[in-house]
Amino acid sequence: MVLRILGAYPTIPASDREVFIAGYVQLLERYPAWFMEVAADMVNGIPGHFERCPPIAAARGWLEKAFEAEQRYRERAMRPRLLNGPPQSLRPVSGAATRSGLCERYGISAVPHGWDALDVARAAAVHGDGFREHVERIVADQSGRPAPQTMFTSAVERVRPKVMTGEQLVEHYGRQPAPDDHGNDWD
Repeated sequence: MVLRILGAYPTIPASDREVFIAGYVQLLERYPAWFMEVAADMVNGIPGHFERCPPIAAARGWLEKAFEAEQRYRERAMRPRLLNGPPQSLRPVSGAATRSGLCERYGISAVPHGWDALDVARAAAVHGDGFREHVERIVADQSGRPAPQTMFTSAVERVRPKVMTGEQLVEHYGRQPAPDDHGNDWD
């Protein structure tokens, strides 16, 4: 890279060419390899910014500023772009998207079990003026039923041992249970 930079100039400002080249090598070794390409660029690098070959001190000043600017650019380019604020998953849940917010916005007493904000909005669009009555009817129908079980509660119910009364045992086994050693007949 050093020879590419210095090769862009007809002369170099040094009495000893090899010492000058060694100084440039030592200067450029301080920077990462990706920045060498930036520094050696004929249009935007050292050859594009200096008409004559710059002394090492002048090149160092330009390289420090260019490196800082390039790092800021790369850091900004790596950051995720948030065009309309943070993504939905990072926004606090409040307002119209909560159950109480939906009830307030649409004038309903409760959101039916299993419905989310999209379901409420769709039902409002479909039912128009009859939306409140429609939702109240669904909520009333659901109020007599137990709340839907989650996968966890239904799995627990399947595994949990069932406790049977004496009548259920007789019905299940078809005979009266024998009393145990202590005289309990379990009725």
